[in-house]
Amino acid sequence: MLDGVDEMGESSPIQALNKIAQELTNWLGQARVILTCRLNVWDATTNNNILPGFTTFKTQEFTPEDVEKFIRDWFAKANKINHGEKLIAQLREEGKERIRELVTNPLRLSLLCQIFDQDENGELPETKAQFYQLFTRYFYEWKPELVPDLITSYELREKLHQGLGKLALAGINSDVRFRLKRSFAVKAMGDERLFNLACEVGWLNQVDRDAVNDEDVYAFFHPNFQEYFAALVIDDWRYFLNHVADNPDQGVYRVFEAKWKEVILLWSGNKNGGQAYQDQKEEFIKALFDFQDNCDNFYWYQSIILASHIITEYKECSLAEAIVWLISSWAVGDFNEQEQKWQDFPLYIKNFASKALLKTNSSLAVEFLEIFIEYKIGETGKINLRDLECLGLIQPGNYYAVNKVIYLLQNSKNWSIRQEAARILGDIAFGNLEAKNALLEVIHTKTGDLLASIPDFKVDSEPDSITKLRQGLERSKILNNKSELDFRASESLYKIDPGNPEAIKTLINMSCWYISAKCTYENAIFLLKSIGLRQPEAIVELRNKLNSNNEAVRGAAAEIFAKVEPNNQEVIDILIELLCNGSPVIGEVEDLLTGNKKSEILEDYRHYAEYALISVGVDNLIVINKLIDLLYSVNKSENIVKITNILAQIGTENTEVISVLTNALKNNLNDKFRREIAENLGIADPGNKEAIDTLLNLLNNSENTTDCITVMWSLEKIAVGNDKAIESVANLLPNFQDIQIWKRAFSTLEKIAVNTHNKIAVNVLTTLLDNYKDESIMYTVADLLSIIDPDNAIATEVLSKWFPRDMQLGFSKKLWEILNLDKIPKKIFDSTKYRKESQEYIWHCAQNMSYPKFYHVWHSSKLSLKNLENQFTDTHSLLTQLQPTTKTYPLPLNLKNLQNETDIIEISQEICNQIYLTAFTAPEEIPTVINAPQLKSKIPQIKKYLKTENLALIINNCEANETIINFCNKLTDVLHIAFITEQPLNPPLRGFPQQQNLLNTIQNWINEIE
Repeated sequence: MLDGVDEMGESSPIQALNKIAQELTNWLGQARVILTCRLNVWDATTNNNILPGFTTFKTQEFTPEDVEKFIRDWFAKANKINHGEKLIAQLREEGKERIRELVTNPLRLSLLCQIFDQDENGELPETKAQFYQLFTRYFYEWKPELVPDLITSYELREKLHQGLGKLALAGINSDVRFRLKRSFAVKAMGDERLFNLACEVGWLNQVDRDAVNDEDVYAFFHPNFQEYFAALVIDDWRYFLNHVADNPDQGVYRVFEAKWKEVILLWSGNKNGGQAYQDQKEEFIKALFDFQDNCDNFYWYQSIILASHIITEYKECSLAEAIVWLISSWAVGDFNEQEQKWQDFPLYIKNFASKALLKTNSSLAVEFLEIFIEYKIGETGKINLRDLECLGLIQPGNYYAVNKVIYLLQNSKNWSIRQEAARILGDIAFGNLEAKNALLEVIHTKTGDLLASIPDFKVDSEPDSITKLRQGLERSKILNNKSELDFRASESLYKIDPGNPEAIKTLINMSCWYISAKCTYENAIFLLKSIGLRQPEAIVELRNKLNSNNEAVRGAAAEIFAKVEPNNQEVIDILIELLCNGSPVIGEVEDLLTGNKKSEILEDYRHYAEYALISVGVDNLIVINKLIDLLYSVNKSENIVKITNILAQIGTENTEVISVLTNALKNNLNDKFRREIAENLGIADPGNKEAIDTLLNLLNNSENTTDCITVMWSLEKIAVGNDKAIESVANLLPNFQDIQIWKRAFSTLEKIAVNTHNKIAVNVLTTLLDNYKDESIMYTVADLLSIIDPDNAIATEVLSKWFPRDMQLGFSKKLWEILNLDKIPKKIFDSTKYRKESQEYIWHCAQNMSYPKFYHVWHSSKLSLKNLENQFTDTHSLLTQLQPTTKTYPLPLNLKNLQNETDIIEISQEICNQIYLTAFTAPEEIPTVINAPQLKSKIPQIKKYLKTENLALIINNCEANETIINFCNKLTDVLHIAFITEQPLNPPLRGFPQQQNLLNTIQNWINEIE
């Protein structure tokens, strides 16, 4: 155990790590070694791969329960238990949200305990700035023997803080920001003695040596302190905002730059400076409130949101109520006096405002939201769940919000509203007895009682068959919706009342394979994996189900155990047995229109077993070996296909898997099964010639449309970039007699021929353009031609003249995709309709561009949104030039929609969306995910599709907040992840600041990934 690597007696932590690396050789290299290091130091040193064999862990933040336990333990050691309870009570008070957030860090919490212990008044700091001010005071007392002069001399401390402030400000204003060369630091501080003192006391730490000139590189003790010291030396609010309305180039607009937000908040929370300083803050807030951007308020909205954050630090602000009232109206809507009706703001403004309300004065936000929601109900007669959720998230347990949601759960006739109400209660009603009872009521309501309430539907003039059809549809609707509602209720009940046996029981009962509610049972299994198996009663109940005679029950229980215990041979054997011998449920199905009956397979548990083995078997040698042995012994072609499919999904590039799949292909003569086995072989062994040749032979000899289309589906999965496959599919296009084959061929080429410049495909498409003059056909052909052969002159000419009508009608929905292709005729950009329909896109531009740049584009002779897009997507366009290596495939992700996002579900789905949209040319379906484990389960499929061992995500246009960082850290065992950011990140995440050689720097990182 090597503790405090950054404090070793070496010239730098890098030298310390080098020394450790040299020692960890021979027999000592076989030992397990744990070392600890400060975050910013480790982040800098691991760039050099000094200790590549180490796995990096970051200490996690405290939960509220952890915080209180730490405080009790700390003051118990100090024999001041009552003092500790007083601190806990004060932290629980309203208005202490910011301090509660700060002390989730163990070091800051320890310092707060020390501050509270030494302050005889026992009062907490009111702002973040005050916290850091107290922190700095006690920072010197942490190791007094190092800096006795700083403890006794106020004047020396002030000089040091001023010097540090100048350095901090210079760093933030520069491109380097956090990595400060020694010469840069000394010059900015103005005194080498102050620089040396800052290093002695620990405010500055050497983190690296510049590779070019061998100069020491330093970083602040923590980025927050760099921002704090910077705020100390700013004496005029105009440093942040100096608006020159008619010529923004002469103004100052740091208020619209994300890197200055924390500095602004710390400056606003500083209590020193007397009345003159308070007047400055008031003037600053007023300037933000009155800001006129002359760009349809796109920047005024942002200035108000910033003001709403400032008032949490500057609590005396006279405009606080006006600011929060304004944002509340954006979130909920307001009554339009002119039109005499309730009016909602655009969705992007509503979402922006709702998130802002979570970070502003919570008591004002709650008060005003309740007023607006009640006003809205009175005017519209409707209760909006999103409004109530916002209120409940700001103040968990809010009586008004909880009771309104309970009312909708119990009384709404709309199943979707009831399901959403059940979900929301789990997030806003922790410990609420009424909510618990309402959810239990849902769970206890029997499906049979609901089915009994189905109306007769009988109409005198209507045939009985139609009546039966109506009843059947209503019955199906009730079964599906009741199942989903029960799941939501159980999930929320567990959140409200952790360990509630009714919730666990319901989830276990839902853990049954049935197609009518596949999503529900999958969610139930996922939730049980997370929470259910912690309880002995749940384990006993599930183990009993492993012995059930009902295959659906036995299989689901085995799937749960297999996900938690992937090497459990008992449950793997159950799944394999069901895969081969599961009995399909066959029933008589009556055609409600004709009355005819026929036998159909209602449920096939073999499919469920197949999916379960895929989900738990990736690189699992126990599962792989059992299936290989099984493949040699089974005779039924159907089972052979199922086993080869599973092996392909879980054993990519496994030589034994490839061998048995090759044998299976040779020994099977049925064309249908040969296609499936060939596809599986191509997945297991990307680029496998025998697999692709088999599919092309089937394609060329297919006798009907269905066979031809299914072969092309298979080619899409395994023949990307294969010239023979591209040419074979392209040669189907001149045959316009079968529209289904024609459409499928286009779709297949979009997936397998991107940027290949395949000459035969280009010639075929060029000929089609010569032969057909139909507008929609020409656009479709030209679009595909530009995908295969970018910058093709013929395709560009066609696309500049034609634009499909369906895209004009739904333009805003297609906007992102189209802009990336850069093919829209100029007249589309200049149209008023375009501008009106693209408000959300303009809003995104405003959040990612400097105000002067946006202003100039806005006021140019013609509003060209393409110009806006070019201004802020240059970096992302650059990233698309990154090249894959033999082992690593880069996926640049433009996560602009996640800026400041903290909702895990939103983060999960958006990252999933962007991965699929980037990895697949046109994904047929993007899966729904709600957390990191679910997203992680999709990664093997993407790696197989891209034929790569590693995936590297390069995230742009999204500053990594704590929630996103924690989320990404959960993915780093299956993904390499980097951010384009100025802030230092803890490995294994990587951060790349904007720089002239950005592309080369990231490409080198990708090249080094093994």
